[in-house]
Amino acid sequence: DTEIKFLCENIKFVSFEQNQVLFGEGQETNCAYLIFRGRVQEESNWMFQELEVGSIVGVLHLLPEFSCTVTSAKAVTSVSAAVLTKSVVLEYLNILKCIYLEASEEVLMYNQEALNLGNLRKECICKVVVESTLKLFKKQDKFSLNSGGFILSGELLVGVAPLFLYPSDETFTVSSEYCIVLEFPFQLGAEIVSTCNCSEGISSYCKKQLTTNFKWQKTKTQSKSPNLTEDPNVTQRS
Repeated sequence: DTEIKFLCENIKFVSFEQNQVLFGEGQETNCAYLIFRGRVQEESNWMFQELEVGSIVGVLHLLPEFSCTVTSAKAVTSVSAAVLTKSVVLEYLNILKCIYLEASEEVLMYNQEALNLGNLRKECICKVVVESTLKLFKKQDKFSLNSGGFILSGELLVGVAPLFLYPSDETFTVSSEYCIVLEFPFQLGAEIVSTCNCSEGISSYCKKQLTTNFKWQKTKTQSKSPNLTEDPNVTQRS
C-alpha cells in the first residue's frame, strides 16, 4: 500500500497528438510512459513494436543501466500516458523488480550479442521470459541456479550483468546493492545442458514446446470430431 501510494503521489499525466514524437534515440532521459489511451510505435535497429494501453513505452530507460534512450517512439494515435520517472522507480526495490519484469524481454534483446544468443528469434526470447522466474537478491545474498538463467542487473563475485549462468549447483554471492535474476524453467535448463549452448538450448526448447502444443491441439481437435461409424444413419461402404 505504501508503494502504491508513493507511485500515485509522484506520477503526472501527459498527452501526445497523433504522429508526435515522444522521444528520440540517444537522448539523455530519466522517464518512460505508461499508456492509458492510444497506441505508440517504438523502434530501433534492434527492435520494432507497437504498444497499446497498459504497456510502458521506453521501459529500459527506467533502469539504472540506461542513462540515454536506446529507442525512439512516436504516437500512432492521440495518446494519454502517465510519466514514470527513474527516481520514483528506484525508491522501492519491489517497484524496481516489477519494472525489470516488464523490461526483461527488451533487456535480453538489447544484450543479445553480449549474451551470445546469436540470431535467436524474438518469439523464443519472449517464451523464455514468460516461462522463467524473476528473482531479486540483495547484497551478500547467496543463491544457485540449477536450471541456469540470466543476470539482468547487478554484480556477482564471478561477473557483472548482463551475464548467462550455466545450469549448475554452484553457489553465487551478490556483491552489488541488488541483483535481478531470470531463472530458467527445469526443461529449458535440461536442453541447455544437452546442447552445451544457451542459444541452441533455447531454440531446441522452443521447437519441442511448439511440437508438443501442435500434437495436443491436433489430438484435441480429433477428439471433438464426430465418429461417423457410430451414426446409425450412415451406411458403411463395403
